[in-house]
Amino acid sequence: MADPAKSRTCRCATAPTPLLGPVLALTAHGRRLPVPVGAATDALAPAAGRLLGMLSLEQLPAAETRLQELTVSRLAQCSLGLLGGT
Repeated sequence: MADPAKSRTCRCATAPTPLLGPVLALTAHGRRLPVPVGAATDALAPAAGRLLGMLSLEQLPAAETRLQELTVSRLAQCSLGLLGGT
């Protein structure tokens, strides 16, 4: 029986113009897809805004600090090649 996770395919439209500027390499199911940083942050910003909007004013500083810590940690792992993938 085939593994359902391996049988999924990702259908992505190709960019109409070359990717210029900062690009993130999004990885899923062993594949990497270059995505402009602006597009990635535009997609994440509304979700982050909604989640942060559910917090009380007293919780926001701790959430901001934790988000910064996670971002720094993740970037460090990426730069050291510790996140796996090919």
